[in-house]
Amino acid sequence: MMSFIQSQKFRAGLPTVLFITFLWLLIAVFEVSFDYLNFLQYGLFPADYDVWIVLKAELAGVGVAAFLAGCLFVYWVKDNFQNHCYGKVLWHIFGYYNVIFFFAIVIAAAIHKCEMNDLSGINGNILAGVWEYILALKFIRAYFFWAIVSLLTMITLQVNDKYGAGVFWAFLRGDYFQPKKEERIFMFLDLRGSTTIAEKIGEELYFDFIRDFFKDVTPSILANKGEIYQYVGDEVIVSWKKENGLKNERALNCFFEIEKAITDKALYYLEKYGVMPSFKAGLHIGTAMIGEIGVIKKDIAFSGDVLNTTSRIQARCNEFGVDLLVSEELMDALNLSLSGYYSQKIGEVTLRGRAKMVTLYTVSKLDVIKENSPFIKRKRIWDFAF
Repeated sequence: MMSFIQSQKFRAGLPTVLFITFLWLLIAVFEVSFDYLNFLQYGLFPADYDVWIVLKAELAGVGVAAFLAGCLFVYWVKDNFQNHCYGKVLWHIFGYYNVIFFFAIVIAAAIHKCEMNDLSGINGNILAGVWEYILALKFIRAYFFWAIVSLLTMITLQVNDKYGAGVFWAFLRGDYFQPKKEERIFMFLDLRGSTTIAEKIGEELYFDFIRDFFKDVTPSILANKGEIYQYVGDEVIVSWKKENGLKNERALNCFFEIEKAITDKALYYLEKYGVMPSFKAGLHIGTAMIGEIGVIKKDIAFSGDVLNTTSRIQARCNEFGVDLLVSEELMDALNLSLSGYYSQKIGEVTLRGRAKMVTLYTVSKLDVIKENSPFIKRKRIWDFAF
């Protein structure tokens, strides 16, 4: 449990869980306020009604339920929607919803009964109050109301995942309805030896291999505020707005945290596939055009020389025997002097399609240069596997 809390997956998903909790609490406030205004309009307040006690009980129950539901949606549904059919997952969600809902109802009803009758501790009166609420008509209304809220929350999260973090909301706001220029950092991250791996383990198992790889790299990308632009075969293209990628060297951190995440799962890959992923990446910064494109499968697309250049930078990794190449333009924008990174200048190279020479660097973290580092161990495991 402690290792999960410290993991990239937990860190990446926590803001979403907290946002769901906050949003549901706002809905709870709206629901209580709506009921209160209805009672006020007709002057028909129930005998045991106190708006502040009701609000306190509602917020307590909904707060607990929202946090548990958020964890369910973010940490369980995402993984299982990939690994199981939708019907089976929805059936499980329905069961979990009932458990969470009844747990929240017990909390809310117990607090309401305690506050109304100045009771403390669990006793027969409180349990009777909980049972009385469950048998009331408003229980049925609450059950279906929060079922709809849960369903809409899950659908919204799935749509957001479909388009990529932040892209769905950009569509709703119309941020890129009119194309615009933005200064962006791009990372092209590509699996090594894909053809060899596919031949060794077979196409069907190789598809699962790629899917596992993409799933395992995603938490590190999200934790570093990266936006997954595209999956192209065995390659993932990540983008950052300039300020997001430069802050705390997130664009560089992303690569090394992905490296650590894959290293930590070395035994899983070796046991399931007989090989583990090894990858290379190119990083570059430049101006890109960004806007909505398409009619049926509408998406937000990038265009510009920065994408072509980043792709070709990544392609030179094999030639120089490194896993990461960074353009001089990005190195100049970063401040690595106090950040624990070690950079080595590769030199000026000519990239296909570009007349101008490009200066490239390779970057390492100071704590992985040592012989016993996870990076060196990963390389050895990779060499052994082949």
